[in-house]
Amino acid sequence: MKVFSAHLDNLHKLYVNQLHMLLSTEQQITKALPTMVEKATDTQLKQAFQSHLQETRVQIERLEIILTESGEEPEARKCKVLEALVEEAEDLVGDATDESVRDASPDYGCSTH
Repeated sequence: MKVFSAHLDNLHKLYVNQLHMLLSTEQQITKALPTMVEKATDTQLKQAFQSHLQETRVQIERLEIILTESGEEPEARKCKVLEALVEEAEDLVGDATDESVRDASPDYGCSTH
């Protein structure tokens, strides 16, 4: 996996690149959390996911403001790591037949950071 590419030749470019990736991360979380809310059976877990969804939406707004104020377009650059975590959590949700096992699984929550 490439961490740095040729176009990241100074700290400012690295900083902006990381902001774009964080935006992607938050957007991916926003897409994953509604399913997690729906599939959770524990009331407290469901509420935690709903709360996290609201916090994530605020984070997206903040990142968009930071990027815009930095003279950048608020475009997401796909975070492949989170994409893999979301996929893993979705597999777990599909595989778990016992609701309490699914709710208690540490992998279930990993797609939220």
